[in-house]
Amino acid sequence: MNDADIRIAAAFIKFVRPSRGTEAEFGTGERLFFEHNLGARRLLAIDVNDDGGASWRTIADGTLTKGSTTSSYEWFVDVLPTARACVRIRALDGSGATARSQVFSVVAAPQQGRRPWKRGMSEDRGSRTCNTAVRYGPWSRT
Repeated sequence: MNDADIRIAAAFIKFVRPSRGTEAEFGTGERLFFEHNLGARRLLAIDVNDDGGASWRTIADGTLTKGSTTSSYEWFVDVLPTARACVRIRALDGSGATARSQVFSVVAAPQQGRRPWKRGMSEDRGSRTCNTAVRYGPWSRT
């Protein structure tokens, strides 16, 4: 018989990036990084807004965590330039875990020498790769 106390931690999600001061470029890929204790391959929904958190639009419904304690998601930035963007992650496993990023900026893009990504295009930019499974807004160039 084991008399040791067992502690079960409440489910959590915590944003690492974006953070305050992040400037995401409209029309490019931005990797969202987060820590969690949900385990690998757990269902998530990811929402975004451009008004500091008053209203939300789902950008991924049913995406999976990649690691057991850290994960990332490549987001095609489709929010028009604003100083009040925010991202939210919700666990869809019944745990109630949720996280909201700090407010960050979306800036106009592309800068000279960079081209916007097109619908269905995957472009390797060093450590950042746009996932073609990301939903695109109606403004996308085809």
